[in-house]
Amino acid sequence: MRLRVARGIALLAALLLLAACATTPITVKPHDALDALAEDYVHLLLALGEHDPLSVDAYYGPREWRMAVQGDTPTLAEIGRRSTALGVALDAIGDPGDTHQHARQRMLSAQVRALHTRALQLQGQTFSFDEEAQLLYGVTPPRYQEADFSKALAALEKLLPGEGALAERYERFVAPFNVPPAQIEALMQRAIDISRLQTRAQLALPDEEHVELALVTQQPWAAYNWYQGGYLSRIEINTEQPVSVRALMSLAAHEGYPGHHVYNLLLESRLLRERGWIEYCIYPLFSPQALIAEGAADLGVGLVFPGAAYARVERELMQQAGLPLAELDRYRRVQAQVHTLRGAPIEAARRYLDGALSRDQALQWLQTYALLTPARAQQRLQFIERYRSYIINYSYGQQQVRDWLLRSWWARLSSEARWRRYAELLAEPHTPADLLHD
Repeated sequence: MRLRVARGIALLAALLLLAACATTPITVKPHDALDALAEDYVHLLLALGEHDPLSVDAYYGPREWRMAVQGDTPTLAEIGRRSTALGVALDAIGDPGDTHQHARQRMLSAQVRALHTRALQLQGQTFSFDEEAQLLYGVTPPRYQEADFSKALAALEKLLPGEGALAERYERFVAPFNVPPAQIEALMQRAIDISRLQTRAQLALPDEEHVELALVTQQPWAAYNWYQGGYLSRIEINTEQPVSVRALMSLAAHEGYPGHHVYNLLLESRLLRERGWIEYCIYPLFSPQALIAEGAADLGVGLVFPGAAYARVERELMQQAGLPLAELDRYRRVQAQVHTLRGAPIEAARRYLDGALSRDQALQWLQTYALLTPARAQQRLQFIERYRSYIINYSYGQQQVRDWLLRSWWARLSSEARWRRYAELLAEPHTPADLLHD
């Protein structure tokens, strides 16, 4: 099957030529050309997915499109050439003259650039960590030095006195707060139910939407949302490593409500079904969309469990699991300090992927500055090796989304306004660059 990029360019050029020569002016509708190029993009991304399954996180478009690409898959070099042509065609459209279409065009152009970059990487081209992050996700992540974590580590030394390395003392302290394996599924389902109830009180979601929960092992991630289309998600929880109640609460919000599940169903409902924007029948993993998705998902726990509600739900779930509550206050103070170390994995990834740290040194960095156990450090480094700079989309993405959300003075004062602004972010095309402006 031939991709339709060349045809889209030829069609646009022909219409412009006719408009210039005809006695009666012909009006070219940019959104018509945009629709055609969006379809080209879907075919091109499906082709990339045949070479690299990680690149396509979800697809719920026409089945015959996928079958056609499977039957005649372009080479990676051809995908690179056609994605370049697609980017040129998108730029040639000019200003669509409509706010929604303009936002759509900007996002599609950013997605095409990421697709092109991924195709180059799969052919062996290398980029520095920061170059890769900018090309794929549209941002340059901050750099961290050891001193950036010294204050939190010093506070933890006081909170967790005793023998052995700080990471070992931290692990011994939090171990009693881990959920017994037999109760993980029930507590996770309870956390999902609570976050779903809170989200539906603020956002209008389709009646038929739902999630399925499954427990898995032997994965480099803690949890994953596999969006199926039709407002259905399959959420998998990796039980290979111990998990706490607050981790389950975060995962319920991140993977489910109001995180990935809600984001994907809003894209399907508002952009694909209502507006017919076909590019939203496919979800590219390595793309600017990921920073919005992961950042918003990480922020979601604070929306569904605001302020005192977080502590109340955490206590309720801990009691349900039969966990000790005597040290709960110190546990919360410890976790507040550990939260400030979230930049450490980003710097470990940068230095490791750029060759400044060996694998053993990267593992040691994660244990020293992120306080990960050797097993968790191995899991995190496996994630970095598979997904590379994708790791920036969590803590740094959350920071970018939070700053954008609170740039509205009304959102700083009103919970309802925060939810409205959050829904706007999820249900309309936004590039990471858009988060820097309002």
